[in-house]
Amino acid sequence: MFVISNYKNSRDESKIQFLDTALQLKIYTIKQCKKIPKRLTFLIATDLSDTAKEILIEVKKGNSIYPTNTHEFQLRRDCFLKAYGYTSGLISLIDVVVELSCISGESIAEWMKLVKTEMNALKGILKSDKVRFKNFCDND
Repeated sequence: MFVISNYKNSRDESKIQFLDTALQLKIYTIKQCKKIPKRLTFLIATDLSDTAKEILIEVKKGNSIYPTNTHEFQLRRDCFLKAYGYTSGLISLIDVVVELSCISGESIAEWMKLVKTEMNALKGILKSDKVRFKNFCDND
């Protein structure tokens, strides 16, 4: 059996890239939280880590639901909407870190790049799910 591979730059983005990005976001958030002074651990670092955890959990939950009826479609959609909301919340928490000047600008830029990638992926999922499961979308 022969395996045909593509160059990395000619590959399309995976349909489940959002799962990998959510995991990367959680790991990167933990690494950045380790840089925050100990006196701020319970004031901001814990919130950052918990929010990144919720993003990962919600995308995993949403991805595990294969709708066969309207209720299951709504459950899936709710998970992805929650993940999107947590991602927006993470931006606000990162803004607090920026104001406290705990982390370098390069790290913040990388962090925000991951957040933006995840948000765009989640928007794409919500949009494609509407088309994919249009028979479950009554009046959306």
